[in-house]
Amino acid sequence: MKKNLLNDRAEEFECDVEKSLVDEHGLLYSLIDINTMRPFPRGYFGDKIDFYRYPGWQNDYNDFTDLLQYENVGMVTGAYLCAQVWKHRATKDPESLEKAYRSFRGIKTLFDMCQARESGYYCKPYGWKLTDQLSSDQYVYSLTGLAAFLQYAAPGERREIIAMIEAMVDWWIRRKYAYPYFGAPLNWPLARFPGFSWLAWHLTGAQRFRDEFDRLCALDEVRAKMPFGGSIEDLPQSLFQWPPQDFETADGRVAGMSPESTESTFLSHFPLLEYDAPHRDLWLEKTRRSYQYGLAGIGADGLAIHQQWFDLKTKTLTPLEDVLRDGSKHPHWHFLGFVGPLKTGMQATMFARAALATHVFLPEIGGRQTAARILRAIGKNELLWAVDYRNVLPDEMKWAGHSYSGDAVTHWLWTYWEGRAKYGMDWHERF
Repeated sequence: MKKNLLNDRAEEFECDVEKSLVDEHGLLYSLIDINTMRPFPRGYFGDKIDFYRYPGWQNDYNDFTDLLQYENVGMVTGAYLCAQVWKHRATKDPESLEKAYRSFRGIKTLFDMCQARESGYYCKPYGWKLTDQLSSDQYVYSLTGLAAFLQYAAPGERREIIAMIEAMVDWWIRRKYAYPYFGAPLNWPLARFPGFSWLAWHLTGAQRFRDEFDRLCALDEVRAKMPFGGSIEDLPQSLFQWPPQDFETADGRVAGMSPESTESTFLSHFPLLEYDAPHRDLWLEKTRRSYQYGLAGIGADGLAIHQQWFDLKTKTLTPLEDVLRDGSKHPHWHFLGFVGPLKTGMQATMFARAALATHVFLPEIGGRQTAARILRAIGKNELLWAVDYRNVLPDEMKWAGHSYSGDAVTHWLWTYWEGRAKYGMDWHERF
């Protein structure tokens, strides 16, 4: 029998997830130590992460490992829920439905805990406690997972899911899409939210959601901006302005890169494309441009390039080979307070899933082939948040180079099983 490398990897990766990433509530950890395949132990970081702190931060976690475990819990658990749904479509394996059900119950458990704060609130439960911290991308991925599971949910669970989605979307509408991000006031990009209202309207038929969708779509900001990033007419330049001026040089270059944003953008658009929302050409064009931007950050080895130079004058990208900043103190939250020649498996697999998913809507851009190339290139040792291939991370940040990423492995599995379900067992070998 012909050996299927990616099928073998899928079995290995899922075994790792089940043994090491699933917590007692059915949720998945964001990051663990690949050397032990367990969460980083308490006390591991000591005072090495002072530059992450801001006033009041100590109210939300007791040890930095609490943050690493649950920072992207909504994204990772939502992605694994989708992976299991697609696996069941591909194989009819009843165990995949059991895992999908467990992931749904995990999201529901977190959601229920958060309702003590406010209806529709959905936090990052550092140390498994109710915190003040959330982000809209955690909602994006959890909503995607919940919606994917609807087709297999029993009637009672289906009602629970729809009620959750309704409450979560209502929460953002009530907040007028504004909520602090790690202590700093933030108006979240409005272009991120038409899909929220359209999904809620599709599932509930409540007119207030259709009215909110129409209101958002009439705004210049929604039409001109990307859900994750800047202006649709000014890519990639507008995506290289965060953090503002941090890495700008005298010769007009800025450093940045985020192929991950392609997946987040696609998921923001997916309800609009899947459920035939108006302005389809706009959502497709944004999806196309986001794909083109993300593809520029995928190297020949299939890994994502953590940062590149963008020349503001010539509008060209070049590899970043020097180190701009080490782990110095930073006034606001910044995930990796370091800019230099790093790669990342996390962003690569997230981009791969977006690439595969775009094939249905934009087959001419070659996303399916790109997804297959990335999956073939990434084994367990590449499923990292930061691949320090030149050994440039300072000592206080070496941990980032052996952080096994829940986002990476769940998106790898999601991409593989979605490809299997749509295109057959050897879908990744035809290119």
